[in-house]
Amino acid sequence: MAGAGFDMHGITFDNAQHPWAGTSSFADIYNSAVSFSNVIHKLSLQFYSPTTFRSQGVNYPLPDPQKVFTNLLYKWNHYSPVYLGDNFKNFVVDSVFPAAYKLMTRIMHFSNYKQVGFVGQCSYGIKRQSEDIMVRVVHMLADFAFYAGVGYKTTMGMGQTRLVR
Repeated sequence: MAGAGFDMHGITFDNAQHPWAGTSSFADIYNSAVSFSNVIHKLSLQFYSPTTFRSQGVNYPLPDPQKVFTNLLYKWNHYSPVYLGDNFKNFVVDSVFPAAYKLMTRIMHFSNYKQVGFVGQCSYGIKRQSEDIMVRVVHMLADFAFYAGVGYKTTMGMGQTRLVR
């Protein structure tokens, strides 16, 4: 919550010291996604902090695959030296679907306002006849979510998301 205090006891990049510690580069994330041997047509994302999407002046607190992966695509294309283009948006609309979810709404309180979002887990399926490279890009962006966050107000603590392995 905004205005909450915390004490810092240390900083680490060592995954052995904390499971969420570590570093990665765009190249590492990209190479990992394109090099895994099996193409897997499902994945799950865990949304740890309230997540929402801003659309036409209102919040959209649901993990719609088009909103999740288009948001990640935008961030990837904006910051990464590897531009993925816009063809991916049509692929998501046609081929990625929510398969299962366990979600709850949560309110994030800021000093002068509040935001409603969702937390929990959502599994996505990818149609089997999909091109392997596009399936790999979905996994790559899901992995990138840990570093980029998903949705609205990520710089304020919302949208903390991680690929479930």
